[in-house]
Amino acid sequence: MAKILVIDLGTSWFKFALFDRAGQLCGLVQREPSIRRPEVGHVELAADDFVPVIAEQWVRLGQVFRPDPRRHRLYQELQSNAPV
Repeated sequence: MAKILVIDLGTSWFKFALFDRAGQLCGLVQREPSIRRPEVGHVELAADDFVPVIAEQWVRLGQVFRPDPRRHRLYQELQSNAPV
């Protein structure tokens, strides 16, 4: 069954949600991003952090949802390369 992945890369939380076609939530994971505050009133997120965090959270979401790994090659690749 097809799923919809929603990614919200905000300054408070990086959120990753998986929905089915009926709009039912199948899995949700979130992580606080690494934030730099170079001066008062300024917040910076390192763009270089996005890809590793997305890969890490994809693996976590897969652990919550438990897709059939034989049908998800990307899931297998990310899981085998996930940081410990």
